[in-house]
Amino acid sequence: TTEATIVGAAGGAYAGNQLEKNVKKTVQYDVTVRMDDGGMRTISYNVEPGFRAGDKVRFLDGRLTRY
Repeated sequence: TTEATIVGAAGGAYAGNQLEKNVKKTVQYDVTVRMDDGGMRTISYNVEPGFRAGDKVRFLDGRLTRY
């Protein structure tokens, strides 16, 4: 178990060519955490993860969980 603090959570959208722009969209949420050792790590989600800046989290089995 590694403890961390959420630094930022942001969503971004990517669309194909102009014709498909409104039909096919993918949204990715990138959550950046500051690890206890001072390092930074970004974890990407396909759905909104529900974390906010300042949340205390644990990195367990490749996933973030609330602390």
